[in-house]
Amino acid sequence: MFQFEPGDHSEWYLGMYEIIEGAARSDKARYLRDALLASKNTRHLRLGRPAVRLVPFGADLPVDFPISKRFAGYVPTIGEARTKTQVDVLIFDGRVREVLSPSPPPTE
Repeated sequence: MFQFEPGDHSEWYLGMYEIIEGAARSDKARYLRDALLASKNTRHLRLGRPAVRLVPFGADLPVDFPISKRFAGYVPTIGEARTKTQVDVLIFDGRVREVLSPSPPPTE
């Protein structure tokens, strides 16, 4: 999934979010990324450095809201997301986990 995201100083970033594990490493994803960045429809955007932010499938991103009791036992990450830069992409470098499944709602 691709999404343009505003930065803190009027710059823009192209967010790449993996919906399927490993999808961002495919030739198709790289082609789409490059096509979006080179498009005449996005040339007017002032891009940040690096312009692309990659979030892998299962990334345990920090959240600023309470987690439902249906996800008992899950402790969310606190603070800023850890990242690393590889060439021209900022990559999430924190914990990656399996997909969380909620417990069934209580029956009354």
